[in-house]
Amino acid sequence: MAMAVSSHLLPLIIVLTIFSPSFVQSSATCHDDDHSFLLEFKKSITDDPVGLLATWNISTDCCKWEGIGCDLSTGRVVNLSRPGVFTSDDAPMDTSMTGTIPSSVSRLSHLRLLDLSSLKCLHGSIPPPLGQLTSLVELRLQNNNLTGPIPSTFGNLVNLRTLSLGSNQLSGTIPPLIFSALRYLTELTMSENQLSGSLPPSIGHLKLLDTLDLHTNNLSGNLPLDIGMLRELTYLDISQNQLSGSLPESIGNLRKLEVMYLDQNRLSGEIPSSVSGMTSLAILRLSSNQLTGKIPDSITGLTHLERLLLDYNQLTGEIPASIGSLRNLSIIYLSNNRLTGRIPSTLGDMGLSYLDLSENNLSGPVPASLSKLTDLESFGLSFNPLLNLDGLPSWIGKLPLQVLRMAGVGLVGPVPDWMSALTGTLGDLDLSSNKLSGEIPHWISDTQYLYSVNLSNNAFECKLPLELFKGMDTLTRLDLSNNRFTGGIEEDIGEWRAMRGVEYFDVSGNPLGGEIPESMRKMKSLTEVRMARNGLTGRIPVGLLDLGGLTLIDLSDNRLSGPIPNHKASVGAEGFRGNPGLCGEPLPPCK
Repeated sequence: MAMAVSSHLLPLIIVLTIFSPSFVQSSATCHDDDHSFLLEFKKSITDDPVGLLATWNISTDCCKWEGIGCDLSTGRVVNLSRPGVFTSDDAPMDTSMTGTIPSSVSRLSHLRLLDLSSLKCLHGSIPPPLGQLTSLVELRLQNNNLTGPIPSTFGNLVNLRTLSLGSNQLSGTIPPLIFSALRYLTELTMSENQLSGSLPPSIGHLKLLDTLDLHTNNLSGNLPLDIGMLRELTYLDISQNQLSGSLPESIGNLRKLEVMYLDQNRLSGEIPSSVSGMTSLAILRLSSNQLTGKIPDSITGLTHLERLLLDYNQLTGEIPASIGSLRNLSIIYLSNNRLTGRIPSTLGDMGLSYLDLSENNLSGPVPASLSKLTDLESFGLSFNPLLNLDGLPSWIGKLPLQVLRMAGVGLVGPVPDWMSALTGTLGDLDLSSNKLSGEIPHWISDTQYLYSVNLSNNAFECKLPLELFKGMDTLTRLDLSNNRFTGGIEEDIGEWRAMRGVEYFDVSGNPLGGEIPESMRKMKSLTEVRMARNGLTGRIPVGLLDLGGLTLIDLSDNRLSGPIPNHKASVGAEGFRGNPGLCGEPLPPCK
């Protein structure tokens, strides 16, 4: 994605340009006033662990200090950037300083660049007098710990091209003057703060705006109709807010827009047919909203589209067959909607890498044309009850799949042998909530990259096959619950290499019998353990309930006995109920 790359490289390019040797080395001596104001700034820094301001002292020319750029003829400071931004080999350096921004910075009246970004421990509020720096072209304060409101005085910075305040803890509303007065802005970034309020219609005044990034705040209200006036916009991210209302038809005027992230809001209504006007769009992400209606046929006008993410909405109707004409599309996420009809065979004409149609009401069969998706890495059809597949199509085994999710699609019988062809690529396998039976196939032990296995809620009937996973290095999630496995859990399970990284372990609802192995306390990565309704006997091993990352354990409805060992306070009583022989906190005390 050209836009995504260019927007991230822009600060680096600007710094390289402004701090080239011909610019920084001034022939004039630093102005006395600027020298004093900079030393006041240094006093506001209470901790400089790597000596970023080591060159800043009273006896030297401030134009030669780290991070300072001066006008060649006057000696006035025009650039103040976080010192140490580059190492001797021009590699970006991780900087950190503790302190506040003093009001005296506002007296550096010739400043064109103020970049105090990524100092991490810079705290306190932004001083309103910064609004007096009317020569500023670029203001970067992102990636710090700044609090309080954005000063309304920023509306005076009429020459500003870049305003970047993201990744702080700023609160309150965005001053309206930022939208109405800063006519030269090309980049406005305030993401990852605690900003509230709505976007005013005056946003349409920012006619030169290229990048608008406000994601992860508490912004509410509708998207203003005037957003369609931002004709130069290429990057728009207002995701993870509380925006409501419908998408305005005017978004179709954003002909240069390449990236649109509006996911995780409360947007409702239909996707307007005018989306076809965004002819440069490469990424459209509207996931996790309350959108309704059909996917508009006009979406096929987005000939540059590479990613289409409309999952977790309330979309209805059929998937347009014409979507197959979008030959640049590599990612389609339409899961968790109310889509009906058949899967279009035209999807097989695309160059898809990711296809997720899970949790809809799609009907079968799965078109054989999908076998042509030779780059497909992730394929999900889970919980489409009308698919009612008797078996998985064998051509799936010829795809380079890393993720295969076919839960709740009516599969019956044993896991097919042809799936062994996926052992070289498969990382995430979900065949849960079907009617699969027999044994877990032995080829699964040859799967090199498997990190998540979910075979729960089937009818597998054999000895609990944990040894099949014994040699894996990548396993983090294992769910074999609600089958008919027997035979207990191996005593040395905690010694296995595969179990060192397992975070989620669920074998509940199987008639296993036996005891909980003492070695399970060595499974240090565990966060959730579910072994309810397993017919387990004996005592709970000391140390199991004390594992550092453990957030949930469910041992309910077994035949365990004895005192409950020391455990984290977050382990609740519900995880031990149904074991008459257990006693002690959080259950009644032992007698």
